[in-house]
Amino acid sequence: MYLRPKNRHILVKTRKVEEQEESTNSSFVLPEGYSKSTEQYAMAEVMEASEDCSVSVSRGDTVLVPTNMLLDIKIEDDEFQMILENYILGVLYGD
Repeated sequence: MYLRPKNRHILVKTRKVEEQEESTNSSFVLPEGYSKSTEQYAMAEVMEASEDCSVSVSRGDTVLVPTNMLLDIKIEDDEFQMILENYILGVLYGD
């Protein structure tokens, strides 16, 4: 399935951070999907930007985004992540 972003949204793919599992005995039950990760920002690869985006990013660019502004979308068996152009904090470049 293919998703084309519209209305100033950008389709991104975040980089997964390897999490180390700790084996501890706990008397608390945590909700499913709970993550210990408290990262406020993530690096994401731009997959496509909507035609009306005013942010100059193109496919393959690496951008910095706040994790709490990412939209996780699941349609049937496909998963997508989108973010509104206003939440792109910057474009990352190599040395």
